[in-house]
Amino acid sequence: MTAMAGSDFRDAIPGPRRENGASALKRALAGETAANLGRLGRAVERALARLRDASNAAREEGEYACAEAVWMYFVQREACGLTRHDAVIEAYGIPASVLAKVGARRPSSNDT
Repeated sequence: MTAMAGSDFRDAIPGPRRENGASALKRALAGETAANLGRLGRAVERALARLRDASNAAREEGEYACAEAVWMYFVQREACGLTRHDAVIEAYGIPASVLAKVGARRPSSNDT
């Protein structure tokens, strides 16, 4: 039986390995992506709560603000490879009036 060289033997032992720069960067980016998705999801929840509490006069402005939060959340989800939004639309209870404004430009006072 031949003896293994020192480095060969250490490589054969399972256990924690040192992370190289690329894998550390990938892990950090994945963590930040997930954290940002969480922040944007909470922003959608806050926007929906404000919309529910909005008066009729402030409803349209609230819908555009909510639509912007939803749009940013959808973009982040898509960057994560999550392209189907049906489940989150249902889970958050995003109204059709908000979905109709996702990605739309808010009309300025000069447009009317």
